[in-house]
Amino acid sequence: MRAGLDNWYGDTNFAESVKAISLDMLWALRLHVDLTSFTDARDWCACLFAFFGLLRIREYTCAGLLAQDVAVEPWGISLSIPFSKTSLIPTLVSIIRRDDALCPVAACRAYLRLVPSRLRASGHPFFLASPSSASPLSDVTFIRRVRHWIGAVFQDDPLLYSGHSFRRGGTTALQLAGVPESTIAKHGRWKSLAYRDYFDVQHDLHLRLTATALLRLRGSSAPPAIYPPLPRLLPPR
Repeated sequence: MRAGLDNWYGDTNFAESVKAISLDMLWALRLHVDLTSFTDARDWCACLFAFFGLLRIREYTCAGLLAQDVAVEPWGISLSIPFSKTSLIPTLVSIIRRDDALCPVAACRAYLRLVPSRLRASGHPFFLASPSSASPLSDVTFIRRVRHWIGAVFQDDPLLYSGHSFRRGGTTALQLAGVPESTIAKHGRWKSLAYRDYFDVQHDLHLRLTATALLRLRGSSAPPAIYPPLPRLLPPR
């Protein structure tokens, strides 16, 4: 019955997926980020953690991530997610460092330089609402900031983006890089095939062009004949 109702009202009763934030968009956003500003440095660090770690928004905002849960390692960033939608026990998320402007280690250090030492102690939220209090960054505030960047930099409808845009964008970037789906599912802490819904096929032009390019390559030569040609029934004139 529920399937029948969904089909009957399917043309009007549906939820459109949010747009993904891509690597190219991150590069463009970086040009507008002031790492000497607390809010810019904080939000930029949160963007990179969410994108490369495939984080759900409540895993790093609203005190979902504490100071002791983040460690800077020689190879990158180690996050200990205390609990999430699919796991009620701590889960490690590893984010490799980069040698460019999208390096999560550089973003983390730039943010921590602006956090008072007393607020870096164990038990405090990692992402703070301000440098003068221990209140955590809320998901509403972070999404509002991201939408402001989207509207200002890309002239796109900000309401088409949300906190899940980073998780969706990171998943799509891994797919484009040829990462095996089993690795994507493990990195994003999915317990089912739900990760496939995060491939941004609908909005990602690159994915659609790649798909049609593959069709062109595969259709450039005629397939080998499977059956022998039929005999001629009439003699040639």
